[in-house]
Parts: sequence; C-alpha cells; structure tokens
Amino acid sequence: MPFMKVLVCLSVLVCGVSFQAQDVDQVLEKADKLLEEAKSLYESAKAKASVEGLTEAGFKLEEAKIKYLAVQELTQGEKQKLAQDRLKVIGQLSKLIHDGKVAITGKSVEEPPPAEPAAAPKQAVVVAAPPAPPRRSPVPDAAKQKEAEKTIRDLFKAEYAKKQPAERLALAKKLLQQGKDTRDDPAAQWVFFREAQDIAAQSADAETALEAVQAMSVTFEIESLPAKNAALAAVAKAARTPEEAGRLAEQYLKLADEAVVTDDYDAAEKALAAAGQSAKRAAQIALSLRTATRIREIGELKARFEKVKKAYETVGRNPADPAANFEIGQFQCFVKGDWDVGLSFLAKGSDAVLSALAAKELSNPSEPERQLEIADGWWDLAEKEKGERQRRMTLRAIQGYEKSVSGLNGLQKAKALARIDLVHKRALAQGLDVVLGSKVASRGVRLCENDDGRYEMTVMAGKPCDRFIHPYLYFDVMETWQDSWRPVEIDVEYYDDGGGAFDLQYDAVSGIYKGAGKQVSVGSSKTWKVATFSIPDPAFLGRLNASSDFRICRGPGGNFFVTRIAVRLILK
Repeated sequence: MPFMKVLVCLSVLVCGVSFQAQDVDQVLEKADKLLEEAKSLYESAKAKASVEGLTEAGFKLEEAKIKYLAVQELTQGEKQKLAQDRLKVIGQLSKLIHDGKVAITGKSVEEPPPAEPAAAPKQAVVVAAPPAPPRRSPVPDAAKQKEAEKTIRDLFKAEYAKKQPAERLALAKKLLQQGKDTRDDPAAQWVFFREAQDIAAQSADAETALEAVQAMSVTFEIESLPAKNAALAAVAKAARTPEEAGRLAEQYLKLADEAVVTDDYDAAEKALAAAGQSAKRAAQIALSLRTATRIREIGELKARFEKVKKAYETVGRNPADPAANFEIGQFQCFVKGDWDVGLSFLAKGSDAVLSALAAKELSNPSEPERQLEIADGWWDLAEKEKGERQRRMTLRAIQGYEKSVSGLNGLQKAKALARIDLVHKRALAQGLDVVLGSKVASRGVRLCENDDGRYEMTVMAGKPCDRFIHPYLYFDVMETWQDSWRPVEIDVEYYDDGGGAFDLQYDAVSGIYKGAGKQVSVGSSKTWKVATFSIPDPAFLGRLNASSDFRICRGPGGNFFVTRIAVRLILK
C-alpha cells in the first residue's frame, strides 16, 4: 500500500479522549468495514498467490485493529466485549495472512535469506497458487455427532478393537485422512478429526493430534490456539518416555510461537511453561536451555507489546502522534519482523533517520542504485545497534542487496556481494545441525541414506538417537558451499560406551573421503559426550556416497549411538 494511502486511512481514525455512544457506533462501523475488506483481500490474494495482496490485507487488518483497541480500552459493557471478540478474529486472520505469505514465498518474515553462490544467476520461480481455504462451518450439534460416531465405529470396528500402540496410532492417522477426504458430511468429518485427535493424544503423538486440530480449525468454527493447547494437555497425560516428552516440548514451543503471531502472549507463556516441564521430563539439557531462552524472549516481547498497546490507543486518538507511531513501527519491524506493516508507522515516527529511510522504502524504487541506497541505510544503522535490532536491520539490508545486486556493476556490486557473504558467514558461525532419532530435526544438515550407511532409530539414556548398523553415517550440508567458507568445525555428540573408535571423512578441496586427522576413542562412561573435528578445507560439493558432504566412520566395537551433528564456520 502506498505511503499516502496509509496516511489517508489513519487520518479518519477516531479523535478525542473519550467516545460518545454515537462516536463508538461510527468507529465500530468503520472497523467492521475494514475487517470485511481485509477478509475479501485475503481471499483474493490467496487465490492469486499474491504477496502484495496479502500485504494489502494486512494493512486493512492493522487499521481495523487500531479502532477495535481504542473501543476496547475506552468503553465498557457490550461494546467492549464486541471489540474484544473482533480482536480475536483479527488475530486469527493475521495468522492466516502470515501463513499465506509463507506458503507463497517459502519463508517467514523472520527467516534469514538462504546462502547462494555469489555469481549464480537468479532464476524466476513460478509458484502455484495455494488452494483457497474452505469457508468454515459451524460445529455439528451433539445429536449429529453421536450418530456419525456410531457409523464410524461400526465401519472401523476391526481397527478400534486393536490395542497395540502402533495399531492405535495407525488408526488415528487413518481417521485423520478420512476426515480430510470427507467433503459432503460435516458431522462425519468433525468426528473423524475429533477421534483422530483423541486417539493420537492417547498414543502420546503430539504431531498427529495437532494435525487433526489444525484440520478442524480450518474447516470448522473453532479457535485454533485453545484447541491445540487442550490437545497437547491430553498428550502430556499420556506421555511416558523421555522421547515422547521431548517431542511434546517441541510442539509446545511451536504453539508458543503461533500464539506470538497473534499477539496472545499469555497463551505463549502458558505453552512455554508446559514446554519447560516436558523438557525437564525429557532430560534434554539443550531443549531445557532453549525453552528457558524462549521464556525470557517472550517475556520481554510481552512487556514491549503492553507498551505498544498504549501506543495503538494513542494513535486511535491522534493518528499523527510521532512517538506512538515510532513505538508501533519499532515493534512491528524490529521485534516481530513484520516490515510490511511497520514501515508505514516508522515513516510517521519521531526518529528522523528511521522516518526518512522508511519513506524511501515505501516509495518502492525500481532503480538498483536507489535500492542499494536503502540497503546501505539499514546496514549503516545496524552497525550501530546490538542484539535483535541489529539482526533485524541487517537482514533487511541483505534483502535489499539481494534485490539490487543483479542490476549493479563495479564497486557497488562488489560491496553488495561482500556484505551478503559476510552475513551468511556470521549465520554459519552460529552453526547448522541435525538432531537424530525417530523425529529428525534438521537445521541445515541432512542425514543421507546409503547401502553402507544403515542405522536404527532408537533412544539411549533419554535422548533420541541413531544406532549404527553399518560402519558409516552420511551427512549433507544443505547450503550451497562457497570457497571462502572455511575453516569449519563439526561436532559429533555420541554415547560413550562400547569401546572402539570413530573418525570423520569429508569432501575436501584436495579430494574426496579426506580424513579429519584424528580418531576418537569410545570409552565406557555411559554418558553423552561431544567430539569436535577441525576441517580446514571443506569443499562440500556432495561428491561422497548418497551425494553427501561428510561421513562418520565407526571402527570395530560395541553398539555406537549418535544423537546430534553440528557444523559451524570459524570466522577469521
């Protein structure tokens, strides 16, 4: 949305410290109209796979949100409750808009740009339009549910009679698929999803239970977050093993992030508290530390949001208030990473430098030199910042450099490419990893299948892991590796028991299957340990078996278990 259009939209917001009844009705009427416009824009943008359309819908939604917040804070009774209900709808639609952008672009607003070869030409990618979400139906009444349940239990009588955990889980997944395939019978579809959720929860399968809830919330008029929270609470009662508790903690962390998208920080904190309990049961130190860090981050985010709520109220009274616009813009851009919304507020904010730079962005220049100027502006500001603000500004600068670099030449192009490369190096220095076991969690490193690299997924001393069946495990670093990205270190977290030794071989500049230069002896301490291998000359061109970049080599000895592999660049 052009900057002037945003100013016009904001200029019609309600003014004054208090509302008369007629004023409230007029504000609600305008807010409802904006909300309906946002819904229509969302439906149209989803059908066309248009990021611009989704952004436009987000602007409309933000304008409606400001009005509802003002009504919520400055009235009481039915009008206040109506505003609160509308804000819940806005939260749900906000998440749908966010998810729609992810579906089209393949990444969230917070996700850093992927590393690419500096000289590799960009190719246009045609993204198929994601299917428009079906209009949601009311939850079927109890009588229809009871009738449908009887029919379903009769149809799947043999499956319901089976009691083994694997059989119960298979039934949950079968019912879930039946629900997805059912289109013309809402009662049956609801019961399929409900039964899938309940059985998955009883089987301590958090992923399947949440998948069922998600399917229900897309099809029926239920609130997604409370339903997911209830499903995970049921899983928590059924979880018995450390592995199940660990998987539950991971899902609670995701639920907390989902709550943050809709600014429901109380729900996020409750999810994180449950994640902490599950991580403790899982006896996974890294997971507990990650949860503790997220609790601190979301606590800070909640405090910031409470301050921003007051800024929204101020903007509701005075759309041109520089300090309030600055607070909202900072929150959206540097805390939530939603630049589409935040830039318009920064442009009206009290910080002259940020205001000017945001206005330049909103002009959406097509000339590479002007795009470079904007990217340089964010880069220069980032160099003066620390922490999350610095990270957000840096990523915004990199997006600008990547947008402009194909049209630049000479020193300008060299500078843009060098800064892109530097940021990728910093990210790689933070590390890529893969956590092994039955629920593989990959962050830039992938376990590869090969005939001499077979393994068994299991649990050892409370950690999900892989047990070597053959002498090797192969791994692929999913970044397109650059010559300047060296040296690196590779961590192997292994269970110290069984004797023998292991080493590491990799795809090197000088050739394939080069040894890392050391063997690690496996003792009998029955504890998890980490061995670090120094790799001075990685090529990582995928020239080993299974198109992999390195492999762990296990010598003669007893059972050998590995839970995590990490790769990080060492900055010079």
